[in-house]
Amino acid sequence: MKENIVLSAWEMVTEFHSLKKLNFIPSFMGMLWLFVILFYQLTFTYIYIFDKKDEALEALAKFLHTDYFGESITIVVTIFILFMLLEPIATGGIIEMMRSYKDHKWEKNRHSWQGFFDGLRHFLPIFEAQNLTSIFRPLSIITFYILLLRVFWKDFLFPISIIMSIYLLFAFCINICFAYSKFFIIFEHKWAIESLSASTGMAMRNIGITGKLYFTMILLYLRTIIVAVIFLVIPFLISSFLAFLPTIIGIKLFFLVIFLVISIVLFIFIVHLNSTLEIFVEATWYEAYLLCKTEEKTNGHNDHGHQEEHHWTDKHHDTNTTHDDHGHHH
Repeated sequence: MKENIVLSAWEMVTEFHSLKKLNFIPSFMGMLWLFVILFYQLTFTYIYIFDKKDEALEALAKFLHTDYFGESITIVVTIFILFMLLEPIATGGIIEMMRSYKDHKWEKNRHSWQGFFDGLRHFLPIFEAQNLTSIFRPLSIITFYILLLRVFWKDFLFPISIIMSIYLLFAFCINICFAYSKFFIIFEHKWAIESLSASTGMAMRNIGITGKLYFTMILLYLRTIIVAVIFLVIPFLISSFLAFLPTIIGIKLFFLVIFLVISIVLFIFIVHLNSTLEIFVEATWYEAYLLCKTEEKTNGHNDHGHQEEHHWTDKHHDTNTTHDDHGHHH
């Protein structure tokens, strides 16, 4: 069953290229924001480990008085705002485009620009749900853990590690429960709290397939992170190589240009890889949601009397039925 869901999701990702067009810019901004966080964490970790606080304060004081300080802050704030705004828009648009693909295949497929406006319609509840669950994201937990280690490194290393490990396991359980929330928002027009509650109920009733899929996605993310790290190491290796070159300006400038080109190409590749992975994850959970809805209807489960939510799952799973689009609520 899990294999069928994954194969069906991958087929959608490889055949429906408009999904990648819609998600590329949001994924690009998300990757930029991730790099900002990593740069911050690595810099302060280096300062605390090697006791470079005085040098860091001196460098920061100089940076505050430079002409490009305001521009740097503006760029970081802009990246953060775009990331926060575009992520829920892309999520809503991608799921609506997946629904059109499942209902109509290539006959009435939605384009990426249509998906963008679909995402705008669902922006507020998705944005609210993502903010409510942001404290359970693994990246947020790891970032907070590193912050605690920097502040209480010597005295509370062991208890902090135990507490954060327990919280990370708790967050995994919470994320499993909330896996279907965005589909309840889009397909059943629920708001954030309602969707989280409905998602928890569905996850608990179908804990077998939900748990297996969630841990499969974790392994997939880990593999992708390893690949990304390998590619990110290459520019640093090139940079180290440049340090040993002769001091001839022309040679250094030539290799610096090559270094920048390689770094940009690798970054775009990583963004594309991450964007494809995000779409595949959404498609996998979408397929799981369809399956859970169909099985619950077969078993006679009715979620608070909402009968209209089942019409499109019937169309997806009964290939002998003529497809129509009367059930779409816009």
